[in-house]
Amino acid sequence: MEVALQACDAVDWVYKGEGAENLILSYNGSSPSMLGKVLRAKKVLNDKAQPAPNCVNFSSYEQLVWGDIPELQWG
Repeated sequence: MEVALQACDAVDWVYKGEGAENLILSYNGSSPSMLGKVLRAKKVLNDKAQPAPNCVNFSSYEQLVWGDIPELQWG
């Protein structure tokens, strides 16, 4: 199922954890079709020619969810 997230949708997702390549969020909103869903967002480096640094840059989807939190703006 493909869903286009908007900036206002960020409040409906709760951080659950992350691994080396993915960020995991769970849905906590009121949409019946989304209840019980989780989102696995792949972390993406801006410049793939560079070796992986100690931090990552947000993908466009991660910026929709986490972009307004200054403490999480890595890279």
